Amino acid sequence: GFLVERGPASLSQPSPEVTALLELVGLWPRRISPLPVTANRWTVRGGRLVPIPRSPLQLLRSPLLSPRGKLRLAGALVPHAAAAEEESLGTFVTRRLGREALERLADPFQQGIFAGDPDHLSMTHAFPGLSAMEAEHGSLVRAAARGSGARRTMVSFPGGVAELPATLAAQLPAPVRTGAAVHAARPHRDGWEVELQGGECVIAPELVLAVPPRELGLLLVDADLTPALTQLTTMPAASLATVALGYRRSSVTHPLNGVGVLMPHCERRQALGILFASSAFAGRAPDGHVLLTVLIGGVRQEPLVHLPEQALIEIATREAATLLGARGAPVLSLVSRWPAAIPQFDLGHGRRVDAAHAVEHANAGLALAGAWRSGTGLAAALESGMRAARRLEGLVAA
Repeated sequence: GFLVERGPASLSQPSPEVTALLELVGLWPRRISPLPVTANRWTVRGGRLVPIPRSPLQLLRSPLLSPRGKLRLAGALVPHAAAAEEESLGTFVTRRLGREALERLADPFQQGIFAGDPDHLSMTHAFPGLSAMEAEHGSLVRAAARGSGARRTMVSFPGGVAELPATLAAQLPAPVRTGAAVHAARPHRDGWEVELQGGECVIAPELVLAVPPRELGLLLVDADLTPALTQLTTMPAASLATVALGYRRSSVTHPLNGVGVLMPHCERRQALGILFASSAFAGRAPDGHVLLTVLIGGVRQEPLVHLPEQALIEIATREAATLLGARGAPVLSLVSRWPAAIPQFDLGHGRRVDAAHAVEHANAGLALAGAWRSGTGLAAALESGMRAARRLEGLVAA
């Protein structure tokens, strides 16, 4: 009776292009919207849950920041000069809002997106919207006070996000082959030759490689492109383990009135966050039950991802008990591991953008796609795939 999302749990902020794709394949009418309580989000201070403020006034009244931290925010009303060089998220926020704002506000925010290290993530490439907001309004505080920024929207489907790839695959003119590991891809007189692990070769006039950056070493092209490929294959990525926990509703004291909990790294907890899966969308747990998803790992806690399954379940149940009042053993526990799953848009990422363009420009009929090009999240990955298609149709430049 549970519906467990082992990967992405929703399509967040789908663009008009993504919406058009969903309409084209008949999925848009099947979409389901989040339940009303998802407007709420939680974080942790001193081991206790604290609501994430949704306005500057709520922030002033919140225990999330100390009085000193709130006073420091007042300094953010003074316009700051643009940085002379690329900044990390950590440097950007600390310089404008203070270290406490970084640890209590910005860090849990990025944990939910990148599971990264704010001192390494590039403002230019990881959070271009924040820089634009500051440039437009003079300060981040003014931007927040004016309600700047796109409203966060999420959609899913009754059968979960898996409906999307299944629907796309069913409508393709040729069948999708799974379990066919690719050993190499190289230029061919008729376009491209893809060699499978068992020795079979597939010839095609055009090729889209939608693989993680570290796997792009399978691309066998001119040696002059070796430096560019090295830039791509060495892109860092965060690994993640997810633990789905199903409980009887009566076993969890917290009302679960929100989308979930994001953990500041300074709290030194073993989870990155807990998503209230059954509070986000209907149909995720049977009557009288709730479903939680505990996120473990990330750049700063990579070793935890590789613990035995039982150890991960123990971490997850302990976090659920401590923060949400979950009592007793869960009726469901399911561990999923995603090695190198979340690309890190770190300082110097612009070199990788240039490298990807160089590889495509030098190889007609080749397009590279993936979340590492356009941003984390399923919607961004879809946009990257559509860009690849437009490039091969000659509608966009390399």
